[in-house]
Amino acid sequence: MHRTSFNIETPYIFSISTILFSMAWFWLSFTFPLRLVSLHYNYFQIGAIGTSSSLPFILISYLYRKSRRSHLNLALKIPYVVIIVASIMLLTHVNSTDSYILIIIFTGFFQSMWWISAEIETGLLDRDGMAERYSAAWSIPTGVFPLFSGIMLQYIGYYSVYLLVLAVSVAGLILQPTDRKERIKRKVKMKLNYRMVLPMSFSGIGMGFVTFVIVPIIRTGNYSYLLIGILLTIYWVMFAVGSIVANFSRVSKQRNFTIISSLLSAFPLILIFGFTVPLLIAALAVSGFGSSVGFSKILSYINKTESPRNGVFYYESFFSFGFITGTFLGGFLAYFVSLKVSLIVFIPAIVFAILMVITHDSDPVIPVSSNLE
Repeated sequence: MHRTSFNIETPYIFSISTILFSMAWFWLSFTFPLRLVSLHYNYFQIGAIGTSSSLPFILISYLYRKSRRSHLNLALKIPYVVIIVASIMLLTHVNSTDSYILIIIFTGFFQSMWWISAEIETGLLDRDGMAERYSAAWSIPTGVFPLFSGIMLQYIGYYSVYLLVLAVSVAGLILQPTDRKERIKRKVKMKLNYRMVLPMSFSGIGMGFVTFVIVPIIRTGNYSYLLIGILLTIYWVMFAVGSIVANFSRVSKQRNFTIISSLLSAFPLILIFGFTVPLLIAALAVSGFGSSVGFSKILSYINKTESPRNGVFYYESFFSFGFITGTFLGGFLAYFVSLKVSLIVFIPAIVFAILMVITHDSDPVIPVSSNLE
């Protein structure tokens, strides 16, 4: 008889595993751009390195379109092992630049396996509100990690964050639940409306730009780790709030969420009026809320209109394209031109939202049926 406490079908267990991996990865990756600044990398270089955590999503999600239960279960454990090894290496003072870049690349590659597998599972489990609960579960810890990380970096040092990541990763590896059955396949009743998924790119632009462009710029401006932690806490708290609001929202039209998410994700455009703390707070708060609406509602829409494996491929591909745009193009423009010019990466979201309003694009009819794939 199987222990239900480690069965991925148990909702709270799946949420706990999501929280633990979210803590491990985001607390570790929070240090990446800050450490790169201390290693004297410029905005463009940091943005280019940041793409290494997003590019694998396209490849892995494509390969996982044919994945089986055993592949998903393995992919939910391997990333923990990689993060554990990386944490130990960082704790043993692996200080060479080349080694640190390799750690960023390898952890960025393997962490994608966990997210993709978890997202496929949200579709395979086929339960109403699962995508929203998943988004809330991984975003809630991100609402507190920047503040705690900022405090630890400011008053203790990097090793304190690495120790915490190591402890959480070990706990996550031990408690990671497994899926114990293959799901019954069925035909998809409608085609995916790509316009309803496109805002994932805008969410990706915002997240990439905030993490690998705004954070390095703030740090270069001699802001303390504590202030950086507070600013990012605002972003991620609002991201968590957005996921919770989306979970309980009574708005039924996916088109409305598409427009709202696109407009709010582009709010960092207000930084064109100045790179000040009050404007940063407003930009991060509104952008975080808007991005989370895109994450949760688009995943929910995909789960109901596409097979889980193909759906996650579209979901992650759109997000990765946006993240790469925010980190690489945003970093390039910020370094070689100016911060104000780099904000043009947010303009497509505004244009898209306006076009959606003008064209009165019809809302897709979402089928109500049993498990896909």
